[in-house]
Amino acid sequence: MNKKTIGLLYGLCLLSRVAAQATTEKKDSTDDKDENVTLAVILSLAAGLATTIGGATPFFPQLRKIAEAKILASSLALASGVMLYVSFVEIFVKSNDSISLGLGHVDGEGEKIGFRYPGDKYGNLYTTLAFFGGCIVVMLLHQLVHLIAPVTDKLEDHDVIQHHEERSQASQQPPNEPVDEESASAQGPAKFDDEKEKAELKQMGVLTAVALGLHNFPEGFATFIATLEEPSLGAALAVAIAIHNIPEGICVAMPVYYATGSKWKGFGWAFLSGLSEPIGGILGWLALRSVFTDTVFGVIFGMVGGMMVWIVLGELLPTAIGHDKSGKLVPPFLFGGMVLISASLIAFAFA
Repeated sequence: MNKKTIGLLYGLCLLSRVAAQATTEKKDSTDDKDENVTLAVILSLAAGLATTIGGATPFFPQLRKIAEAKILASSLALASGVMLYVSFVEIFVKSNDSISLGLGHVDGEGEKIGFRYPGDKYGNLYTTLAFFGGCIVVMLLHQLVHLIAPVTDKLEDHDVIQHHEERSQASQQPPNEPVDEESASAQGPAKFDDEKEKAELKQMGVLTAVALGLHNFPEGFATFIATLEEPSLGAALAVAIAIHNIPEGICVAMPVYYATGSKWKGFGWAFLSGLSEPIGGILGWLALRSVFTDTVFGVIFGMVGGMMVWIVLGELLPTAIGHDKSGKLVPPFLFGGMVLISASLIAFAFA
């Protein structure tokens, strides 16, 4: 592990310490949420660093199976089901509860009213606006990411990885001899003669790491905020995000590995792209904590729901559908993700 990586980890530890200290400096209506800050840091870190599982592919070629069409379609559909259910059934409702409570609009017994029609008109309005505001934020960030690294469009389908794997195998096997996939990968990356192609491939991996790093900021913030409100909700989001971060790690690590021949460089860039997730959560919390009221928290939570829905509908599901050639995998796994998370949340409630 090089000095830069150690420095980044040290900086993350300092941010975590600042966040923890901030929870003891001011006791107000956010006290209950403050108790979950440490867990929020851990979950956002775990979700983000799932990229290192995919990033370990240069060391363990068997991990490439994660990027196979059927596995990718199934896992992304499962993650999509979890995130959609949580966003609409849990996050949206809790956002409206918090906004309505902050505005003082509660029922006659002082209980939170929840989201319903007819319900509190201002709570409903602000929750809806926050939700679509979150969608717009992620849409704009998505456009920024593709301006910075347009090559990520190609990498999302893993065509580039497959292409260079084939070149690696072809360069290491005599003509007319059968190709053994694992042995070819174990021998190392393709030996490219074109230095320009190697440079372009390395740049592709690095730019993808930067783009995914930006992309992971709202995901880290969403996991962090959800955990503050309800740990079981944060854990569900963390698992769903981790599932789709694994193939993203492959997208970063493999082009760098094939271009440089260094397994550690490929792994390192995958690691750095995932590290932005806990950083995004911690920085967002530190920036907003001083103004956190029930209303502000409800608005932020509503935006988080919108962010998650846009990520699912704009990225995860289209990718899953694109890899589901039979058209029979995405619907059952999408539904299965909803069933799984609903059962888990109910189990947590009765525990």
